[in-house]
This record gives sequence, structure tokens and C-alpha cells, in this order.
Amino acid sequence: MKILLMTDALPFPLDHGLKLRVFNFCRELYKIHEIDLLCYDTSPLPEELAPLFHRVFQFEKPKANDTSNNLVHKVLNPFSYEGLVRSSEDAKLSFPNLINEYEYDLIWVYRGMMTTLPEKLNTPVVADIIDDYMLDYWRRLKAATKLVDKAKYYKWYKTVCSYEREVFSRATRLVFASSPDAEACARQLKHTPCDVVSNGVDVNYYNALEGIQKDPNLIVFEGKMDFAPNEDGMLFFCEEVFPKILKIRPQTKLRIVGKNPTPAISALASPNIEVTGFVDDVRTYVQEASVFVCPLRFGSGVKNKILQAWSLGMPVVGTTKTTGGINAIDGQNMLIEDDASQFAIKVCDLLDDTNMQAKLGSNARRDIVADFSWQTKSKELNALFEEAVR
Repeated sequence: MKILLMTDALPFPLDHGLKLRVFNFCRELYKIHEIDLLCYDTSPLPEELAPLFHRVFQFEKPKANDTSNNLVHKVLNPFSYEGLVRSSEDAKLSFPNLINEYEYDLIWVYRGMMTTLPEKLNTPVVADIIDDYMLDYWRRLKAATKLVDKAKYYKWYKTVCSYEREVFSRATRLVFASSPDAEACARQLKHTPCDVVSNGVDVNYYNALEGIQKDPNLIVFEGKMDFAPNEDGMLFFCEEVFPKILKIRPQTKLRIVGKNPTPAISALASPNIEVTGFVDDVRTYVQEASVFVCPLRFGSGVKNKILQAWSLGMPVVGTTKTTGGINAIDGQNMLIEDDASQFAIKVCDLLDDTNMQAKLGSNARRDIVADFSWQTKSKELNALFEEAVR
């Protein structure tokens, strides 16, 4: 099959969840398909990508639509999605020629490139949306306590709804990383199939390292710390949950691992809280802990941090918002809790119960190897490609 992949950045280095997904799918699918890449990125092609693509078409990253900055336009169109649009006119003009010259069987496009597609296209299109931002902003709206935040999230929610209704219908099929995201979008787009292909994980790389000394009093969180759901989750944890843990187990320590900590996150550092910033290898920093916590209150999609923690055999305590797309079973492969007081109790009980730690970690690793390798997920995506072409 001849496939044109469209994404707004070169999928390497792996410094973003989207790049991680694109790269690992391509690393499997290039073995059976001829894949060309079109992207909004003129950086030199990394050597890791060279074997994956037959041709690479690179365009300058476009700016946002200037219409969105017009005051009159904003007043008359308060929920216009034009501020979200970053489509390249050069790419739009080149697109018909590429389709005609190379006769692609399928267009595989990521959400940031959807507006580059013409409204009518004979070639089937599979759009990998990953996370439904509409669901994300709805959750932020529900979690907000300040009126100004409620107004902000309501505006973004309505704007994203408008974008999805008008742009997503250009695809033959839509793909999401979790069922809640797919179901939320399907309620809006009645005539476009919404499928689920979860993220995977490199089960060989994220395998328990030998010789790591566990700290029986250490809990850990890992993630990009300027990402709003991660920042909010850690601030909530340190304000509402961790003080309760310290009342029960004063010797407990928290390690926050991840690049770009915001000033609010950096300010959390204390004798009991370590903020590492960027680290070369997260595996060691995670494995030295006895429990992995994921107290996120909003966001959407699959949480790569949990997939990686599971693959490392870590026992995890998380909220219901972190379980999308991962077949989480409370008490079997992780502990699930939304209430701050109960979350604290479950963390303390788990720190004191090495048998439960071993059970959760072993079951999580088993489930990851069985269902969440990139090889398995690539086969699922390829099945959708073949169905779209048929």
C-alpha cells in the first residue's frame, strides 16, 4: 500500500507524545507499506527517520490564521476555530499534485494537519486524532472552581466543538487513543466511524533494570511538567493528598520527575519533595521508588506515563481520569481513587504492603506485554487502514 503520512513535525526526537506514537507506528508499518511523509518542519531529517520514508516533503511551519486576531471577527464569531488553524498555503497548493503524481492508496493524517486536506477527496483518509480536545476542555470546565476559568474553558470547549464538526468530517475514519475520547467525538460526528487504537510502549526498553535499590518510603510521579494536566495533578497532590500521607507516614518522600517544571512546580521542592527537572533516563528515577502515583484531574487519551510505569512493573495509584484506554482494574493491575483522603490512605497502605506492590506490578507488566506493545498496536492500526481502503 502507498501511504502519505501528514504530521506537523518530524517524528523525531521523541520529546513529545505525538512523536512517540508516530515514530513507533512508522517503525513497524514501513516494513509492509511504502510511506511518504509530508510535514510542517524544515529541520534536517534525523538519521533515525531516513529508513522509514520513501519521500519526505517538508514545508515551513505556518502561522495561525490572522483573521482570529481581528476584534470585530472575535465579537461576531466568539467560537470561531480559525485561531486553531495553522495550515500552509504552499502545502495546500502542492497537495493535489502529490496525490495525482504518486497515486496514494491512503492518506494517514494527524489532527494538526486536517485543514490541509481539501473538503472533497477521492483517496480514503484515516485521521489519527489521538486525544479529543473537546473532552479535555469539558473535563477542565467541570473541574474549574473559579468563574474566570469556567468562562475560559467554556469558550475553548465550544471552539473545539466547532472545529471538530467542520473539519473531522473530511476523514473516512477517525482514530483515538482511548474509548472515552472516541465515544465523545462519535456523539458529535454521527456519520464518521470513530475507532480506538491505544498507544503502545517499548516493552524491551521499559523493562525492569537489574540492581536498582528500592526506597521503601519513596513515591514518584513522572511527566512533562509544563503540561497543564501534569502541573495541576501535582499541585493538587501536594496540596490535598501528600500532607495527609505525611500525617500517617512522616518518613514518606515524593519525587517529581520531568522536564520543564513550571515555577509553581519548582516551588514545591522541600525536604520531603524532590523536583528533578530533566533527567537522561527516567527508568532509574522511577524504579527507585516503591509506588508510582498519577493523580491527574483532567486531560484525555492514554497516559504514556502509566504504560511506561506498568512496563517497568511499578505498582500504580491513579485517578479515574488516568485510566482511559488501558484496561485498568482496581486492585488487580493498579489502585484507582479520586477522593484525596482515600488516595492518601491507599498510597500509605501500598507502601506498607510489599506483597500488594509485587502483585500490582507483576499483573501490570503482564498486561502491557500481552496487549500494549507497539507491534500489537501497529497491527490494529493497519487493520483500520485496510478496512478504509476496501
